[in-house]
Amino acid sequence: MLHAHGLRAAALAGIAHLGLSKSSRARLVVTLHNLPVGGQKVQAISQVLERVVSWTADAVLGVSMDIVERMKALGAKTQGRALVPAPQLTPTSRSLTDVRAELLGQGNTEGGIVILTIARLAPQKGLDTVIEASQRLKTDHIDHVWAVAGDGPLLESLQQKIATTGAPVRLLGRRTDISDLLAAADVVVNAAVWEGQPVAVQEALRAGKAIVATMVGGTEEVTENAALLVPAQRPEIMANAIKDIVTDDQVRELFETRALERAEQLPKPEDVERSLLRVYVN
Repeated sequence: MLHAHGLRAAALAGIAHLGLSKSSRARLVVTLHNLPVGGQKVQAISQVLERVVSWTADAVLGVSMDIVERMKALGAKTQGRALVPAPQLTPTSRSLTDVRAELLGQGNTEGGIVILTIARLAPQKGLDTVIEASQRLKTDHIDHVWAVAGDGPLLESLQQKIATTGAPVRLLGRRTDISDLLAAADVVVNAAVWEGQPVAVQEALRAGKAIVATMVGGTEEVTENAALLVPAQRPEIMANAIKDIVTDDQVRELFETRALERAEQLPKPEDVERSLLRVYVN
């Protein structure tokens, strides 16, 4: 049995299998974690690799149904949805007051709104939309700080855009206190242009947070009705959705309740083990 993760590793494993007799080759199972992302050249190469995988793999698993349907259309023998559970949240380590004081500033821990995004600073995560939506909220006199936890290659360009627009967005860098940040947040936002089974959204569900997320990839498969879903790269719609939550306690509490209910249904490590065993033995 050989289980390859990612398109390039899977295609390489598939090509290696082509030179083996049927009796000597291992069963090849592939998990694909992303849709092809990049320019025309990258897309063209990815399409070739996808065809290699569809021809050579015994089973292809995708982290979202759009990947599954894509590989099915290419003729993959067996397809299915991979399960990607988020790890359990660690206990909080600081008081809510201290964390909100860090994010909002001393003396503003009661009045201001904390919006939290947990994301790598990369193009896929839609962070330009975050800045533009924050700017719109500021224009609409929503007193807030939008905290972004994560690092990545877009740090300098995002910092420049924040400085230019004056949006109240804070780039926190890589953090190890995600549980503390989630506890302090009034709403959690995922602005990605594509996601598989976003771990950060799963963490927000487990923390019982109201969530606004883009309706892309497998996000709706994760949240079902426990998040307010909006189109990707539409900052005006995202800003309005956030306003609906932070200005109406009943709406916020509804989504907080739904988050905890949905969290109970999320896959666990034992569910992953059972699903993989079914693939391995067939």
